[in-house]
Amino acid sequence: LLCTVLSYLIATGYDWLALRYIRHPLPWPKVGFAALISYAISNSVGLSVLTSSSLRYRLYSSWGLTAVDIARIILFTTLTLWLGILTMGGVVLALDPLDLRAFPHLVMNSRLLGVLLLIPPVAYVLLGVLRRQPLQAGPWTLPMARPRLALPQLALSCLDWVMASAVLYILL
Repeated sequence: LLCTVLSYLIATGYDWLALRYIRHPLPWPKVGFAALISYAISNSVGLSVLTSSSLRYRLYSSWGLTAVDIARIILFTTLTLWLGILTMGGVVLALDPLDLRAFPHLVMNSRLLGVLLLIPPVAYVLLGVLRRQPLQAGPWTLPMARPRLALPQLALSCLDWVMASAVLYILL
């Protein structure tokens, strides 16, 4: 139970960092409430993109955020989740490789796979160091996360995955 509570509390940090990313900070009680409700319901019901996004939209729009701001929050939190998966998976496979001979269709060893999984998170941080202008896709602009935001983003997501893993380990 303690690991589950810690995992949910850590996950509220996704929204807290996202609000700093869009430069629209809100008081912690509001951020914590929105994040806890969004994650609790989306993790229980499923369809997390729909459930957590609609809950975030309802709450954050009532607190003065625009639809574009909320879309950026959702993109940032989703990216945070996947960066953590790639980082933790990459580190685990690179440091403690699995024997993949039981899977003859896999042609690479797991250590190499781990290193390949680490490329996107490293590239994400480096892009924030090297690129000053935002990414542009048609009318949309997406500012790059600077290392002072990207590194805590990676650390927070990795810690969240460690807590989620601890819950499963304890249950098993």
